[in-house]
Formats: sequence, C-alpha cells, structure tokens
Amino acid sequence: MPWIGLDDTDTLSGGCTTYEFHLLITELSRLSDLGRPWGLPQDTRLVRLWPFASKRTRGNAALALKIDVLEGHENSLLDFLEGWYASLKKRISELEVVQSNHSERLQHSPEPCLLYLNKQFPDFYWKAVRGHVTLEDAKKTVLEDPLSKIWSDEKKMSGLIGSLAAISWKGDGDCTWELTAYRRIENYLTKRRISNESVKMMSNKYNKTLLNRDPNSKKPLISPNTPCPVLYGIRAENDIDALNAHDYLQSFDENEICNSHQIWRTNQATGDHIEKRYMGVLNSNPIILKGGHIYLEISGISDDVNEERLMAFEESGNIKQLANDLKKGDTIEWMGLRCPTGEIHLERLKLVKATIGNRKRPMCVCGVRFESSGKNQPLRCKCGKTFPRLWVGEKRDSSEWKEPSSGNRRHLSKPLNRI
Repeated sequence: MPWIGLDDTDTLSGGCTTYEFHLLITELSRLSDLGRPWGLPQDTRLVRLWPFASKRTRGNAALALKIDVLEGHENSLLDFLEGWYASLKKRISELEVVQSNHSERLQHSPEPCLLYLNKQFPDFYWKAVRGHVTLEDAKKTVLEDPLSKIWSDEKKMSGLIGSLAAISWKGDGDCTWELTAYRRIENYLTKRRISNESVKMMSNKYNKTLLNRDPNSKKPLISPNTPCPVLYGIRAENDIDALNAHDYLQSFDENEICNSHQIWRTNQATGDHIEKRYMGVLNSNPIILKGGHIYLEISGISDDVNEERLMAFEESGNIKQLANDLKKGDTIEWMGLRCPTGEIHLERLKLVKATIGNRKRPMCVCGVRFESSGKNQPLRCKCGKTFPRLWVGEKRDSSEWKEPSSGNRRHLSKPLNRI
C-alpha cells in the first residue's frame, strides 16, 4: 500500500505543514468519495525528528499517510499529487511575499518536498530522530524503491528527509495521539480565544490527555504563539480521548470555534530520540554558568565512554536544582540528547549515590570526637559517654528521577508518568 509524506512548508508569516497536509487529506477523502480509484487516507501521522537538525521547521515535525490505490490506477493518484504540489508551491510563494513586504527576517526558507513511496525504511527513521542525516542519505534510501516519486526543487529539497522519516516511522512500541484544531481564516490575525479555566477542566475530565498545562505557571500549553492556522493541539494516549477533549473545549461559549480538525498518530512524548540512560561519577563540583545553567563533568560511565559533559539549563527546573546540589564524587544517572558541540542536554537526572560530603563524627563535651562501637550501636567516647547519631552535618539522600516542567520539555521527551 503506497505512502505519501510531506515536510518543510512552514514560513514565518503563517505557513504550517500540518495544515497543508490536512488540506491534502481532506481533498484525497473528497475525491475518494466521488469515485477516484483510491481509498480514504489511513494512519495519518505527525512525526517529530532530531531537534538539533540544522534545517528544520517549527518543532521539526513531518507528516505522512497511507492510502490504498486500485491496481493499475497509480498514475491517477500521481497526476493528482502533481497538481496539488503545484498549488502548494503557489501558496508558499504568496506567503513569502507577505513576509518580505513586512520586512521580516527570513529565519527559514521553506524547502517543501512531497514524497510517494511503496516501502517504509524504519532504520532511516531511527537515524533521523536520534542524530544528523544528510540529504544524500535520504536520496539514496528513496532510490531503493523503484516506484518512488519526489516533488521538490532540485536545489531546495531538505523536506525529503522529514517526508521519508515520517513514512518510515512504525510506532509499534509506543505512540501518542494529537488532535489539531485549525482556525477560521477570518481569525488568523486575531488573538486565540481559549480560556485557561476550560483547559484546566478538560485536563481533569480527560486524564488520558497529555501536557495540557504548565503546573508551575498554570498556563495552557495547547495553543501556539506563532501566526499560523493552528488553534490548538490536544495530545492524548488514544484518539478517542483526544476527540472527546476537543468536543468538550468547543462546547465553551468563550472559546474560539475551529474551522476543522485532524487527528494524528504521533511519536511525541515517546522518548524515541534518546537511545538509553547512563551512569557516572562527578569529576568536580557543578559549575554555574552565565544565565544560571549548570555544567557537569562526568567520568566512569562505561567501558567505551570515559568522560561526558552534561548541561542542565536554568529552564529545566527540578533538573537544574538537583544538578546545582550535586557534589564531587556523587554517582548520578541521566538521560539526554547530545548537541552538535558534544555536550549532553539533560532531559532526566537522578542522584544514585551521594558522597559523604562534610559529615563528621560528633564531638563529645570532653573535647574528644566520638567513635564507632559497632554496627547498629551508638557512638562512644573514651570518657564513657554515648551518642545516638552516627553523623552530624550535611546528609544527602539518593533521589527520584527529576524532569523539566511540562512547558520546558521537548516534544519528544517522555514524561515520567508515561513510563
């Protein structure tokens, strides 16, 4: 069964790849109902990729779907996609003109790619979600499918990487869902109207939804701040709860009514970007950098890794606090993502074994320090006095896993409550 993938249509003036793909899904469905030789789109998915990619769209997401085509009628679908891609290019060009007229700095110039494949390449997905892949890697992989078709500009086709990765994601081990609601066109330039109270009530009513609010600021996390067609996105453990939560939000009179919506299966909150967790020992006390970030030097990790450099950012909340309290010699466990300069950006941190630090045996009133008198026995002094405690001074216990607040996590980061 063929696959269709799309990536890299975003612009700063309102372009949105999820919305463009939603329009494609809508048109494919309409034409299927009218008798075109293909079925309804299936397994519509939104796939996040390596956050450090040099050429990426907002959130680095790509889209894909599966579709059944009657044997011998593949060219009919390809002809339709040819025309649809031409109209997409026209819309993007118009948005870029608007952006230029407003003298906005082009931080990202779209390099859209529409991809048609008859195969999936799971190995490519894992490479694209965990590290850097080149356009040449993607081109070479696509050529393994002799029936593949690419629509893009020959010199501007970075969207091929995301399109191929979205198609190649299986999601058999773990997945989440997102319902994306889109705005009416007359509301595009107005402030989104979604009440905080309604999002709070939705979260309480549908506890299978995910990451709706920041527990610290109490602010909703479902709506973007950028000028794009998205009204909000509700993430959930299943599609039914996502849809019910959406209907519930739309029932509030004070909330903006959406124009349409789309449900996606996603790799968000799965932790796919991180391969495993590590353990090591601090070489020195934490170093506090400008901005309040914490730098850790670690050794003794594994046979093949001797040293690592870890970063706990100010915004990471509980992770930063724990990192700041660590001492030289502490044993810690962590999970995180390596950035292009080599440091690990921490997404989870745990104190496994604390050093004794400045704890000492207490002093007796006679001026002599107490000594041990055996396991589970009180301390004794040479003068005959006893003391019930073994140590005085600082005592630090091992910790539970620490993670950033909901508002400061990557799309891909797996919350502790999903483990």
